[in-house]
Amino acid sequence: SSEPSPPPMPSLPTPPRLYGSFEMDEEPVGPKNSQPSMRRRMLTGFAMAMAMVVVLCVFTLPKRSGSPGAATAAAIRVEILAKAANRSVANVDVGSAVELAKVKGVQEMLRDFRGAQYYGTIEVGTPGQSFEVIFDTGSANLWIPGNDCQSLACAFHNTFKPEYSSTFVSAANDAGQDKILEIRYGSGSVLGRVARDRVTISGITAKNQPLLIAQAERSAAFTVAHFDGILGLGFKGISVGGYAPVLETLAEQKAIPAAMAAFYLPSDASAKGELTLGGINHECFTGDVVYTPVEDPGYWKISMGSVSTVSSSISPQQDITTLKSLPNKTTLFQKSAAIVDTGTSLIAAPHTFVESLLKNIPGTLELGGQFFAPCDLKDSLPTVLFEIGGKQLVLRPSDYLLDLKLPDGFGRERCMVGFMAMNLELEGSNTPTWILGDVFLRRYYTIFDIDNRQVGFGHLAKPNSGCGSLPEKSWWGS
Repeated sequence: SSEPSPPPMPSLPTPPRLYGSFEMDEEPVGPKNSQPSMRRRMLTGFAMAMAMVVVLCVFTLPKRSGSPGAATAAAIRVEILAKAANRSVANVDVGSAVELAKVKGVQEMLRDFRGAQYYGTIEVGTPGQSFEVIFDTGSANLWIPGNDCQSLACAFHNTFKPEYSSTFVSAANDAGQDKILEIRYGSGSVLGRVARDRVTISGITAKNQPLLIAQAERSAAFTVAHFDGILGLGFKGISVGGYAPVLETLAEQKAIPAAMAAFYLPSDASAKGELTLGGINHECFTGDVVYTPVEDPGYWKISMGSVSTVSSSISPQQDITTLKSLPNKTTLFQKSAAIVDTGTSLIAAPHTFVESLLKNIPGTLELGGQFFAPCDLKDSLPTVLFEIGGKQLVLRPSDYLLDLKLPDGFGRERCMVGFMAMNLELEGSNTPTWILGDVFLRRYYTIFDIDNRQVGFGHLAKPNSGCGSLPEKSWWGS
């Protein structure tokens, strides 16, 4: 077979699209063609810097083989593989959530690379070989690079050596050959052979777990990523090939008391993120948890009411609020659906919403659906309210304007806006679908409960001795 080609680097539009008024010092007088050339060079340089930042952001929503090509900011269609009967789950308080989990669960520390990638350590095989993976609720398969992978991405990451594992079993097709599988994400795709082996996370083991040993990784994002692979925590309904996800295997083998995962993703760079498997960590949140039912057992897709903005300040104690009437409240989007996805760095929102949010912010630049606004205009941005589970969940400008401070060549610094314009359409859905990625999840302790088919959001606690302070297990990415 031919050797897989290295992943292509993203094309760079020049110049980026400009929103609002844009002021800059007058350029030196020269030949007629010198001024546009200079402007183009400065904007092109800034576009290259923005493109590299966008590459570091991850979009892991899987696409079924045979669906349309690579994800674009224009439109995506994703087919849900399984449908479930409608099930209504009422909001419950934190006391009921404790009854669901029974115990605190098992914690795995998550490391953070610039707020764009949260990843932790797993071991595969016997004896265990260590890998850094994104624990991704937007997909359901586990893959790691294999030592026979020829892609550029594999050269920069840990690779799995099957011959060193006494419990490794390669899956074969009807002809007795290796079973080959391709998993396609919004950020690229991986191709490899299906196998089974032991997968260990913080001392708990899923035995005979199906996984993909990647032979080709086709994505610039995977090449520069701080993680080796992806461990999906979605429902089996979106597992490519129909293989059992790790979380379900752990629950079926009684390695954890419940099929549940909870995430603590602090915005404080000095704090550690945390994944809890089989329960919840009560030290990671305060107050009650807002639960809302999952619409389909594929993605962690929930119903979302209106999305509004307010210009007035809201106290930190009102991150989850029942306030209905706020001064200067403007509804920008009506009822829709949202996929809660720890593997996506940003919030994917309809293009009309993002444009409405930023229309009064002068000098905003767009590159392929991603927006960059002047950092010094943070105070001009509104607070965003998401109606979920009958509550208003708050996202402030300091939460969604990422403080990257990219120089634009005109004497101003640009910050990435945490909303990415993407018109996402799911098969069988009559409403636009958002993706609530890490920009949103850094504000709330988020609970993914497979057994009860619901997602919970709790007010994020400050890092403390019981949460966000687990000891380091690896130097990689520190």
